[in-house]
Amino acid sequence: MGDGNGALAEYNKAIELDPKSAYAYNNRATVRVLKGDVDGAFADFNRAIGLDPKIDVAYNGRGQLHYRQGRLKEAVSDYSRALALNPSLAPAYAGRGNALLKSDDLKGALADYEKALRLDLGDVPAYLGRGYIRLFRGELDAAISDYSAAVELLPSLDEPYYGRGLAKGLKGDMGAAVADIYAGLEATAKASGVAAGGVRDAADAAGRMLADLTKYIARHPSHARAYGVRGLVRLTAGDEAEAGREFRRCQELDPTLKAEVEHAAREVMARSRKPGGPPLSVGDRIEKPLPVLITSWISPAGRSTTPTGRRSTGCCAT
Repeated sequence: MGDGNGALAEYNKAIELDPKSAYAYNNRATVRVLKGDVDGAFADFNRAIGLDPKIDVAYNGRGQLHYRQGRLKEAVSDYSRALALNPSLAPAYAGRGNALLKSDDLKGALADYEKALRLDLGDVPAYLGRGYIRLFRGELDAAISDYSAAVELLPSLDEPYYGRGLAKGLKGDMGAAVADIYAGLEATAKASGVAAGGVRDAADAAGRMLADLTKYIARHPSHARAYGVRGLVRLTAGDEAEAGREFRRCQELDPTLKAEVEHAAREVMARSRKPGGPPLSVGDRIEKPLPVLITSWISPAGRSTTPTGRRSTGCCAT
């Protein structure tokens, strides 16, 4: 915060010395964005554009603000103006791609992400956006490649771990999916200062992943593993009842996945026993005694039993 205040003071001084410097207003707007002063940033971007209608970076910055405020049409308009002035401005392509993606224009978004990456192979938002589209379309290897590139470029960011985890699970590697989901939780926790595995983090992350999986399932309703992966996500958030329903739907579509899903569910349950603690070895995770509920989650409705032989009336009974 101290550095931000110092930079703000310097740009205030620069504007006093030259009130017609469009770049001074643009730079002060950028500092105000970092400090959370949205109104002040808008005012400065507008002033910069008023002084110099050809200042591409100010249109790009104002486009980012419009996007964050949910004004997608205005965001697309500003990004397009920036690109008309400077066709080599990679962040504007990625930004416009994000706005188009939220507007459900997947074709336009994909074209923009690919243009951004042709200009800058280090553009993390473009990898994330393209990875999401590829995941949604079922192009799982390509999605994993994009998310892996984002992880390599910015390993502290949680989003690519979540996306890659979903893609790996949908492809059939549920163990790797669980590992990536928990890597994402650790990144989320480090960014927020909360211990990894905290309920709030798990719930927030689960909400983001569930939204993506629900869209995927709407497009691929017969993909059995999609329900299994969605069950694992629900389990990380502690929603055992809904996880059980997802696991049973997965098995109804493909009974051969029972062992695979049970194995992954055991991974989640074992990890959840030590939130924030060191990861258990693979052997420990598999051999550790776990609730008999796991078996009832995977079993078809009406057939799960307790150790005494009676039908379970636990979280997943129907």
